[in-house]
Amino acid sequence: LQVAASSSFSTTVYSQTGLTSASQSVSGLANSTQYYWRVNATNAGGTGGWSQVWNFTTSVIHDVVLPQGWNMISSCVSPQDSMLSALLNKITARLVIMKNGAGQVYIPQFGIDQIVKWNPRHGYQVYMQATDTLTVTGNELDPQSTPIVMSQGWSMISYLRNSSMSADSALTSISGNIVIAKNNQGQVYWPAFGINTIGAMKPGQGYLIYLQATST
Repeated sequence: LQVAASSSFSTTVYSQTGLTSASQSVSGLANSTQYYWRVNATNAGGTGGWSQVWNFTTSVIHDVVLPQGWNMISSCVSPQDSMLSALLNKITARLVIMKNGAGQVYIPQFGIDQIVKWNPRHGYQVYMQATDTLTVTGNELDPQSTPIVMSQGWSMISYLRNSSMSADSALTSISGNIVIAKNNQGQVYWPAFGINTIGAMKPGQGYLIYLQATST
């Protein structure tokens, strides 16, 4: 078995002979990276040629810390399984309610699930009865190719970068229509008055934004 970062296999990140199983675990790979792999087989008659080349892309793990009380969250990772019942399974015992910007709710204690699937473009409000961590495993999103369309009025949106960015820079594409942006702590970005108590927008956080016209 050979695994490489290039389909030419000029250098390999994993190369192993003598394998007897039809599957193999490979460690030490980089996150969010495409790798190529191929195999050949050996028996008493000799060694055959290489198989066709397959490829896969490694996942990213994003841990979102949820303190007790209300949180407004998002993720820069698109989950492998977007069903809320699966994504939130490990924090269900401490999760009281989850809401999206449309007012739909997820209340596991009562079997209520109006949201059904996680939308990477949306922000969510989550009330926790105790601190826990939501782990999102999947593919890292490219913010430049993941536009978020917002209608006039309030929207609760995600922050899609994997690092912090000042609010005025992150929201520059809607600068002509934004009235105010708020985070979960009540800090605001209010460009008409030169106010930015949010400072930088952060991975894992969701934001409420009020627009005077539909924007992307």
